[in-house]
Order: sequence, then C-alpha cells, then structure tokens
Amino acid sequence: MRLATLRRRTLRQARRENRRGNLTDQDLRTVVAVCNDEASLAELNARVERDVNPWNNAERLYGADWRGIFKNIWDWFVENWSAILKIILTIAPLLILDDGEEN
Repeated sequence: MRLATLRRRTLRQARRENRRGNLTDQDLRTVVAVCNDEASLAELNARVERDVNPWNNAERLYGADWRGIFKNIWDWFVENWSAILKIILTIAPLLILDDGEEN
C-alpha cells in the first residue's frame, strides 16, 4: 500500500475508534506520531504487508467488480484494525525517541 494511503486510512480509523471510545487520547497521539514520521510509517507498512496483507488470504477477498473489491479491502482494514494498532503501538516507542534517549 502506498504510504499516503496507509497514513490517510490509519488516521481515519484511529479517529473513528477514538470517537467510539475504543482508543484513548494517548494512543491516538501515538498513532498520529507514527503516521507523521516517514520511517515509522514505512516500518508500519512493511509489517502490515508481511503480517496482515489481504492478498495473502485471497479467500477473504470476494466480489467480482472493483467496487466490491475496494469495499472488501476497507472491511479488511476495519476488521484488522486491532492488529494494525498493536503493530503501531509496538514500533512507536522504538522509532520515536528523543535525541537524549538514544544510545
């Protein structure tokens, strides 16, 4: 997935989950920080492609037309949001360090 698309979809879903009360404000700020850092976003993209890529599970994608395929991709993104968020929260502390904290 292109990084701009991943950034847009991740931020949209994070804001939705925050409004629903499923995501704390601190976690939302962490997601925004990861999305604003190109290296973190590239790492997130690599892990999403490796761990939860819908094309690796083609039986989960169904539909004969493009509209159905894109809807299924979006449904997959929403369905796997918890795994994506877990990846973000796992890599965020590793990639977003203050200069004073780096060794």
